[in-house]
Amino acid sequence: NASFYSAGVMSVKNSDCAVIEVGTNLSAAEMAKSLLKDGDVVLVKGSNGTKISDVAEFIRKEFLNA
Repeated sequence: NASFYSAGVMSVKNSDCAVIEVGTNLSAAEMAKSLLKDGDVVLVKGSNGTKISDVAEFIRKEFLNA
């Protein structure tokens, strides 16, 4: 469950990480496009059944030109 990852990141003291949970792949892609900047690190967490790899691929193409 992705909320366990969120809770783990948020529990780290002195962390300057942001955790954003979204409900759909489209929401994730839109969020990524509006928030990410050079140097950011992203963990894309989800199941293969939801085609979460599409979100990772979008981020790669949009920000790494890969």
